[in-house]
Amino acid sequence: MKANIYDMLNSMHNQTNIFLDWHATRPMVKAIRNNGNNKGLVGAEIGVLYGIHASTILRNLNIKKLYLIDRYEEYGNYGFPAKRSRTAELIQRMAKYRLRKYDDKLIWIQKYSADAVNDVSNNLDFVYIDGNHEYDYVSKDIELYYPKVKVGGFIGGHDINNPEVIWAVTDFLRDINKTDFHVFRHDWWLVKKEKQE
Repeated sequence: MKANIYDMLNSMHNQTNIFLDWHATRPMVKAIRNNGNNKGLVGAEIGVLYGIHASTILRNLNIKKLYLIDRYEEYGNYGFPAKRSRTAELIQRMAKYRLRKYDDKLIWIQKYSADAVNDVSNNLDFVYIDGNHEYDYVSKDIELYYPKVKVGGFIGGHDINNPEVIWAVTDFLRDINKTDFHVFRHDWWLVKKEKQE
């Protein structure tokens, strides 16, 4: 019997954590699901790429509306000007195809996250940050989107093992109530306890 691509990928999954991290439900999503308030959630994901994580959000949470924010430009190396390319367009098409059955719940915003903030509603149940991982961008995403999360909502993201992300998150935690801060595997998240001006 000939193995299909999914069987091969599952075999790789059993041998490495790379595939697991891409396709498994990430810890912050599990925390939101287990929080007890999982009805008609409104959230945002910054950095969509192929839509793999967005699909796990949509499969695991009762989503009413999900803002998907991604400029779909290639960075090359961070610090160089971004550019629209055929590769970025293909990746965007793949994401839209992967998420097509959820179209009625999705709001695609093809902008930089700093430019998209006014297109996103307030009182979000969660924001998941997985865009540009340089310190300045992570800090800006936290600064701009934390006020949009309602009290009791979640803000967090991926790749807390990246030094730039650690630095940005640590600086953010200095200024707020950090009693509900969590790190598990590559995810970090905070349950918002009080409003921040």
